[in-house]
Amino acid sequence: CYVGAVKQKNMTMTFSVLASGWPPHKTYKWKDVRKLVQYATDHYERREIIADTSKIKEISIKNGLKEKVLLKTGNLKAAFLVKKTDKIKIESILPSFIDAPVKEGQKVGEIKYFINGKNQKSVPIYAKQSVKQKDYWYYFEKIIQRFTLIA
Repeated sequence: CYVGAVKQKNMTMTFSVLASGWPPHKTYKWKDVRKLVQYATDHYERREIIADTSKIKEISIKNGLKEKVLLKTGNLKAAFLVKKTDKIKIESILPSFIDAPVKEGQKVGEIKYFINGKNQKSVPIYAKQSVKQKDYWYYFEKIIQRFTLIA
């Protein structure tokens, strides 16, 4: 038995070779390890992916003192070890609006990284600032302003 690791092509590969290289064939395990490493370097690669967030700038707010709130995201850079034939898809999940009140740092959506249809990573989308809700006192103040002609 042999357990080891090899670093090649910006990938670190770990492997375990069991029941290989029994006497008198102690060199068999090295041949097996070379085959495993060769297979990995021939069929897999490390890909760094960064999601495009140019359209994720703000979101509308329903019943808030502001109409929109700016957004921010976590770390968008993702690295995956994939086969050269794997299908990678990035999807942003963001509602068309959110209800007030909104707190700074509140999660409002997420960006998901899919490989062959399976979610591999999620990055949250947060509100950049707080927005208060239009409440009783907000409307009361508006009525007072109208009647006193203070606008």
